[in-house]
Amino acid sequence: RKDFESIVCGLPLMTDFSCDQLADALTDSIGIHADDTIVFVGHGTAHRANVCYARLEEAFHRNGFNSLVVVTIEGTPSLDDVLEDLKQFEKNKLLLTPLLTVAGVHAAEDIFGEENSWISAMADAGFTVIPLRKGLCEYAEVRNVLMLSIRDSGVSIIAIEHVMQAVMSLSDRVIVLASGEVIAQGRPQDVVRDPQVIEAYLGKEFANAQG
Repeated sequence: RKDFESIVCGLPLMTDFSCDQLADALTDSIGIHADDTIVFVGHGTAHRANVCYARLEEAFHRNGFNSLVVVTIEGTPSLDDVLEDLKQFEKNKLLLTPLLTVAGVHAAEDIFGEENSWISAMADAGFTVIPLRKGLCEYAEVRNVLMLSIRDSGVSIIAIEHVMQAVMSLSDRVIVLASGEVIAQGRPQDVVRDPQVIEAYLGKEFANAQG
């Protein structure tokens, strides 16, 4: 701890407020449709904080995704619980994906392992399972939720990025460099219209066409 001047904690990814943001981010990232049956598998805990998984499921349901369930490996609801729930949807095809920051050991063994796993139990129960082996932080939209949470905690973030979509959605102020020199700075919506920025990153022909 002595190596840091201060340590600031942002809000968890799943709170009463951020569950709605996370649900929207996953909906956009995965391309979820109202009639899709999807099982998100989180880590879970015996602690009362496990209620956050139910809150996330409720956020999906408020958006009309009623055939979507959020379950856990070490908390509730469990594998047995979800199998009973899935039978009520009367759909044999479902998508199974981790609700984990990184799709590591839990994903490889507990969720998608060859034996005694979620995918094998679902297949044995008669479901056709489509595996989506991606961790949450592989989705740009989810990373944005995390970044904004850090920013809202009062911490300034300096990001070096050339993907304009990321810059526009996350930044309060943008500084644009070309050949090592600052050519524009200010609000993202202003900088993106700057003729020098357009010429430097899109070319003179594009700049002339805009002008």
